[in-house]
Formats: sequence, C-alpha cells, structure tokens
Amino acid sequence: MDVEIAKLKSKGVVLTRGPFGEPGGPKIAFLNGPDGVEIELIQPP
Repeated sequence: MDVEIAKLKSKGVVLTRGPFGEPGGPKIAFLNGPDGVEIELIQPP
C-alpha cells in the first residue's frame, strides 16, 4: 500500500486519513476522489 500511496501523492491525490491499522489486521487509508467523494483503500492482512 505504501508504494501505491506514494504514486497517488505524486499525482496530486490528497490523503484525508491514514494509512493506519493494527498489527495482523488490514491497513486502511482514505483519499479525496472526484466530486468530493471519499475513497477507502484497504490492504488485507
């Protein structure tokens, strides 16, 4: 997920929260999408 988030940030995407998660659980991040829609990214454990 960290690599993909870096790619998105390099294109001007704004993360609103994350990435965060607990050890052994999923990693989650939120970003601003088109028209003010919030998009959730989840990386399974």
